[in-house]
Amino acid sequence: MEALNFYKQFSEVKNKNHNMSFKPDHSNYLAHFTTNRHPVGNKERDNPGLTATKGKSAYDRLVSILKSKKIIASTLPWNKKNAVCLTECPWTSLLIHAKHYSPYGIGFNKAFIFGTGGAPAFYVRADYFEKQKWADHIYTFVTPFWPSYRPKKKNATTSFKTIDYTHEREWRVPHDLTFNYDDIEFIVVNTYEDMAKFPAELKDSIGREKFLIMEIYNNIERLWPVHNIGV
Repeated sequence: MEALNFYKQFSEVKNKNHNMSFKPDHSNYLAHFTTNRHPVGNKERDNPGLTATKGKSAYDRLVSILKSKKIIASTLPWNKKNAVCLTECPWTSLLIHAKHYSPYGIGFNKAFIFGTGGAPAFYVRADYFEKQKWADHIYTFVTPFWPSYRPKKKNATTSFKTIDYTHEREWRVPHDLTFNYDDIEFIVVNTYEDMAKFPAELKDSIGREKFLIMEIYNNIERLWPVHNIGV
């Protein structure tokens, strides 16, 4: 009887909100990961605030973002448009994604990001990409797509080499992203040591229960490698 009641409640919730995620490869959350690399920039279009990240580690950048309650937009390399980039990153691919950027990140739900002007990036074949005259407000969300498995034809009409970011399931906000602590769904840090040294005022203001320690997740995958992701 309890199982039937649970199924009934589950069905009612699903019917009320058909946009909720019930697929293991899908997430209702988006994460922005910091990096140790210097943000991409273009002298003519750089947001002056990008200088604030110069010389800072991925950890320090996360702390800076949380203190200022703002993620400063970087410049996209193929169109010189400014954007804050996030990923719809299910737990099954989180470790791999973090290896490319860093194990430090901040997460929001999709409703919040959409409300700030954000949306999924969309991918256009590179040989079509260069032939379009994109409207300025659309151009930020467009990404050239020229995968390694394309046919190697001599008459390819594009200047792009291999470019494929589809695995990132990217969303973009076309300007600096400001937020309040209540908007944060989770914070990712690497180790217990990170958690211990993290500014106490931030942990208290955000909520310690929102902090996810990557070290724990690594150990779970090592002991129970159900995702077979080669950690």
